[in-house]
Amino acid sequence: MLTIVPTVDTEGFHGSAPFERFILGKVDGSDEEWGVFRIHDICRRNGVSATFFTDVTESIYWGEDKFRDLTRRLADAGADIQLHTHPEFRGPKDGATRQPAAERILGPSAGRIRGPMTGLSFDQQRAFLEAGIGMIKRWTGTAPVAHRSGGYAINADTVRALAAVGIPLDSSMNAGHSNSKITWSNNAVVQRDGVIELPVTNQNYTFRLAGVELYRRAIKTDINACSVAELVAYVDDAVAGGATLMNLFMHSYSLLRFDRRYRRFSPDRAAARRLDRFLALMRQREDVRVMNCAQVLDRYRKSPGEFIGPDLVPARNAAALIARRGVQEIRRFSERLSP
Repeated sequence: MLTIVPTVDTEGFHGSAPFERFILGKVDGSDEEWGVFRIHDICRRNGVSATFFTDVTESIYWGEDKFRDLTRRLADAGADIQLHTHPEFRGPKDGATRQPAAERILGPSAGRIRGPMTGLSFDQQRAFLEAGIGMIKRWTGTAPVAHRSGGYAINADTVRALAAVGIPLDSSMNAGHSNSKITWSNNAVVQRDGVIELPVTNQNYTFRLAGVELYRRAIKTDINACSVAELVAYVDDAVAGGATLMNLFMHSYSLLRFDRRYRRFSPDRAAARRLDRFLALMRQREDVRVMNCAQVLDRYRKSPGEFIGPDLVPARNAAALIARRGVQEIRRFSERLSP
């Protein structure tokens, strides 16, 4: 059976109000929120719970109270709160310090840190993970059991550090991204070195003209990158081929539109409809199940054989994707021209 895992990278780096805009999803001229709680509500309406990989160390910049309330509200609502790590993230441009989060948290002994998790030593990665674990446990009463590294940045030291701090499940490896210095598979669940890996799943998009391949790219199964038809096609191909995982990827700002200067924010109602429609379609099927990461871990421990399957990478015709991206670039160009 195919297991679909909705995952949401919960983070806010840009603009004048990153937490309010990119995590809560506040939009212009309205009291509505189109961030994490809107995503959770859509999932709940369809009978599922998503995993919110939360970059809790941002609390050193935007305030511990905000992240404490966020994680508690999500957990109380039935969401799955897990750890997201961006050690390279810097504080506000107008702040007293522009130190990366890892330098602020690990202290002067850490030295200069300029990269994501793969730019840290094993000891630094372990300490940074421990800091994030402590925050989530202090705020929610439950320690995280899963992790995703920001930018899919993972190496052998990351795996060792996860095992050392007692996080048994990871979802960082992305075979389509250069930040993943190690990948155990493309789309298959793999357990190795004390860690169960749920990779970020991809499809291969190719475009041929007169028999010549003009375009090829691995695209993750992301609510913003794929149409409902393409997501369903992944499910159909995976089920037919005996694959066991689909990572339904989102960000906390997946249901938002914003300009490149991060000044104007509006709801992306089309993205909300895609998420709702896809989950509704999956509810009608008997050959798939939707679980969050904590549920997957529990099920894996009881029946690991259910997650063994081929490392299948579905192939898609990229014509529709190229057309969508062309429209997006036209929109972005027009935004740059507007005052």
